[in-house]
Order: sequence, then structure tokens, then C-alpha cells
Amino acid sequence: MVCVDSQPGVIPQAVTDVFNFIHETAGSREFLLRVSYMEIYNETIRDLLSPEVTDLRIHEDKRRGVYVSPLREEIVTSPKQVMRVIHRGEGIYAILISFVLASCRLFALLSQQTHQRYRLQHT
Repeated sequence: MVCVDSQPGVIPQAVTDVFNFIHETAGSREFLLRVSYMEIYNETIRDLLSPEVTDLRIHEDKRRGVYVSPLREEIVTSPKQVMRVIHRGEGIYAILISFVLASCRLFALLSQQTHQRYRLQHT
């Protein structure tokens, strides 16, 4: 799903770009990155990082926007960590996709949330 190292796909390139931006601006800002990975099939949401969790729901909140709960989020600090999370989720996704190979209604979604704040300068 994410191609090979010599020809990375969109997701690895986007992840690398996010971390490059963080490294370029790290002096004045602090960042917290969290990723989650889910699949949607027949209007059912499944957490690919915690497949034992059932009854995931879509919610909408003025502050958070649209989100899925309870969905496992993992804090990541490098592109390699993000890719490890993706590969772990893909293992479960590959099992599921083998059962519904002919379906065009199976989707995997990777969500990366980035929070930033300016560092306080102590004088």
C-alpha cells in the first residue's frame, strides 16, 4: 500500500514533509503528533491499531471537529514510527481485505493530528 523505499508513495512522502517542517521550525515551537488508523466497511468503523475495540462512532464537536471514538491514537516522534504504526495496522487490514477483495466499499484511513505551540522564552 505504501510502495517501496526507492519509490515511496504519497503517505511516506507526506509524513517526511511534516517531520521536515517540524525540524525546520523546532527552535520556536513544540509539536505533538498523534496517528490513528481505521477502516470503514459497510458503514462499520474498525480500529486497525486496536481491532478488539468495537462500536466505534463518529462524533462532531465544535472544538474538536469530526472525530471517531474510541479510536486508539499513538504519539509518534519520527517518520519511522509512523511507518511502523501503518505496517502494524496493514497487517490487520490485509486480513480483512482478503475476505472482501471484490468490494469497492472498503477504505483504510490514516489520521495524523499535529498540535503545536510556541515555546516560552525564559529570561
